[in-house]
Amino acid sequence: MASEQELEAALAALAAQLEQAKQETDPERRQRLLDALAPRLLPDPIGMRRNDLLGKIAEKLDRLVTLEIATVVGRPVPNEHGDGYRPPIEADADAMLTRIDLVQGDVTTVIPAEFLADNRKELRDFHAEREQRGHAIIQHNLDALARLLELGRSGTPGSAPAGGGGEPQ
Repeated sequence: MASEQELEAALAALAAQLEQAKQETDPERRQRLLDALAPRLLPDPIGMRRNDLLGKIAEKLDRLVTLEIATVVGRPVPNEHGDGYRPPIEADADAMLTRIDLVQGDVTTVIPAEFLADNRKELRDFHAEREQRGHAIIQHNLDALARLLELGRSGTPGSAPAGGGGEPQ
């Protein structure tokens, strides 16, 4: 972090350069001096938006590291906004849980013994289908993230990567 003295010295230097540009009689040289000062004095809205986008992507990266897929048997609970539901996540809820670590490539699935009974085969199959869908979602989201990062770096979107189709998440 800059000290107050450093900021004052930088501001004084910019003020002196601006004054020099204002006193320049050659219009072309004056414009070159002003153009050189502009990025240091004026905000760059496009660059700021790009940096904001990259910052938001970086903040969300921790959420991209692990995908959790839960198959829960129980009554849905209204969410805190009252506009939808969330799964019941009580200690006594019957649930199968799969965690996929995208960095390490580890896949962990927890299946309680009661889900191994023959009458729960459909739930196991349903959970396995959700795991497969999870892999497709991961691929789609990684493709989208790559396009966002490219846009954030260059300011212009490139061609979509192969296999980047599918529904947005």
